[in-house]
Amino acid sequence: MTKHIHHDVIVAWAAGAEIEIFDSTDNKWIPCLSPFWNPQYSYRVRPLEHSTYLFWDNGHLSQDGRVDPNVKMTFDQSGKLTSINLIQNDRHTVNY
Repeated sequence: MTKHIHHDVIVAWAAGAEIEIFDSTDNKWIPCLSPFWNPQYSYRVRPLEHSTYLFWDNGHLSQDGRVDPNVKMTFDQSGKLTSINLIQNDRHTVNY
């Protein structure tokens, strides 16, 4: 018998792991509180760290999908900020 395509994630979820589902409309992973394990969707165990990409302009941060992000903020599982990276226009990253 073949394992379910999401077997490993289902087992982790049953053990209490937080699950994310890939939102292909916004091209990002989002929390999935009640997974239904559709084989056509992508699921994963929420990483211990997660990153948010933002655009800094004129003193304001935004997640405007129409512009390339220039700030990457990384958080640990508790939500504590662990790093901030500035992304230059030429796609090289500078760590501060």
